[in-house]
Amino acid sequence: MRRFARSGFRMVLALLLVAVATLSLASCASPAATNGQKGVTQLTVENGTVKESPVADFQKTVTGSEIPVFVDFFATWCPPCKASAPFIEKLAGEYDGRVLFLRVDTDQATALASSFNVRSIPTFYMIVGGKIQGSLAGYADSMQQDFYDLVDGTLK
Repeated sequence: MRRFARSGFRMVLALLLVAVATLSLASCASPAATNGQKGVTQLTVENGTVKESPVADFQKTVTGSEIPVFVDFFATWCPPCKASAPFIEKLAGEYDGRVLFLRVDTDQATALASSFNVRSIPTFYMIVGGKIQGSLAGYADSMQQDFYDLVDGTLK
C-alpha cells in the first residue's frame, strides 16, 4: 500500500510541475496588453534625442516593417551590452527613417531570444522582409565599421 501511495504522490508532483511550467511559458510568450511585449523596445528619434518605447508585438513589427530592422539582443547586466548602447543609439540617430531599431532584453524575452538562437550577448541581427540578412555577435569599439557595413549592406 505504501508503494502505491508513493507512486501516486509522484504522479501528482509531476502533474503539478507540468502545470507550473506551462503557466510560466505562457506568461513569457504573451505580450502585455498595455505596456507592449515584455522586454522589447523600439529606439525612436524625437527632436534629436533617441528614446525607447515599448513594442506591442515584435513579430508584427518586424514582418510589417517596410524598412530594414536592426535587432539588438542584450542584457542589463552585460558589460559589452552596456558599452554598445551609446553606439547603437548613435546608429539609430544616423539611420532614422531608413532603419527600424529594436532592443530585446534577453532576460525578459527569453522565448524570443531562444527563437533567434541567441547564444551570446550582445547579438545583433539585420532583418529585411522578415528574413535575417546578417548578424554580429559581441561588441568592441573596433567593430563599429562592421556595424555600418551590416546596416549599409541592407540599404543597397
